[in-house]
Amino acid sequence: MGDRTETNVVGKTAIKLYIFYPRTGEEEKFYALYKKKKKESPIAKIKDAFLLHLSKAVSLFKASLAPKLAAIFLLNLFFTAAAIASINGAKALILNKMGSLNQISLENLGAKSEQELDFIATTARNFLGVLFGSILAAIAMLTAAWSLCQHFIYRIIAGTKATVGKSILLDLLWIPLWLLMFSLILIGGIPQAVQRTLLIAFLLFLHFSFILYARFARTGSFSSIKKAFGAGLRLHHFVIPYALASIPPAVLLLLLSTFKDASTPFRAANIIILVGGVSIAQAVQAKIGGD
Repeated sequence: MGDRTETNVVGKTAIKLYIFYPRTGEEEKFYALYKKKKKESPIAKIKDAFLLHLSKAVSLFKASLAPKLAAIFLLNLFFTAAAIASINGAKALILNKMGSLNQISLENLGAKSEQELDFIATTARNFLGVLFGSILAAIAMLTAAWSLCQHFIYRIIAGTKATVGKSILLDLLWIPLWLLMFSLILIGGIPQAVQRTLLIAFLLFLHFSFILYARFARTGSFSSIKKAFGAGLRLHHFVIPYALASIPPAVLLLLLSTFKDASTPFRAANIIILVGGVSIAQAVQAKIGGD
């Protein structure tokens, strides 16, 4: 309760710019010094609070670079490979059917025989069946791979009270909400801003999902969905950890972009770097959002 009271009092003067974690000895000294400086300007107080936040975020960042990170990275890389294979497989099936569809001429339909019209209708139905079937199969494979990988990742990060079945059930409740949002953006979004909006929505999906999985792993309770939204909306808690996690991959991607090479090895390197950045962010964020 003492820390909670201190949080409320100091949080107002610091404009809630940092989180009060359990403090180490050095942080306790820093905090005690901070409380004594009551005559400082508001800007100086905010600066001190920010430095305390930064110190803790750096500690979390270092703590995440443990042997666990390699396992997290490999599981995320496995999901990425499964996602690429699923999407490319669905794309190949659809393009193959489109080849037969392109051979159909829709000109002068009134002059075509009944047999030709039946052939056109059958080909169109087959194409639509392959189109929707491929998309649904890809989504099912992506969801299964995602659920399994995240289940084992959070078993590594936090231990888990949830079974594989409960983790899959959680995603069957969670993922459709986001698929609905993505669909609404594609259907009703401003064409010039659809790609940017989808990217922001996807980043929010990762942000809230990682908080949810960390909480769900510890409790095994579906009420974690509601609590994940509450914790995730406190975005100022995550700014510095995310920044620290994104700087290394951002620098590497910038260096790679200077080569202007679109070959497969360079694209694979870009993917590996991005997966590494997400894995670091996931490991760091689980220590904040899962509490």
